[in-house]
Amino acid sequence: MKPCYYLAVEALIGKELLGGSADGPMSDIIFPEGVSKPTEKKVQDKLKELQAEYDAQDYARKRAEAYPSVGDQLDMIYKDMKNSTTTHAEAVEAVKTKYPK
Repeated sequence: MKPCYYLAVEALIGKELLGGSADGPMSDIIFPEGVSKPTEKKVQDKLKELQAEYDAQDYARKRAEAYPSVGDQLDMIYKDMKNSTTTHAEAVEAVKTKYPK
C-alpha cells in the first residue's frame, strides 16, 4: 500500500487509528483513547522512511503485474515437462530482466 500520513501515524503509535484523512493533518485523525499523538517531525520522518521502503519495492510491484497468471504459469510448466521445453523459465526471466532489482 502506498504510504500516506495516516499510515505513518499508525506505524508510530503501533495501533490502528479510528479514522481521519489519509493526508492529515493530525487534527483530522481520530486516535484510540489513551494514545499520545506523535510530533509532526516524527510523522514526517516516518513518512519519508515508509516512502523509501515503498520506492525500493517498485520493481517487485511491476514484476507482480507483468508475470503471467498462476494458471498460465502452471500450464507452461506442464507443457515444458511434457515437451522438454523452457517456456516458463524464459517467461519468468523476461520479466526479471525487464524489471531488475
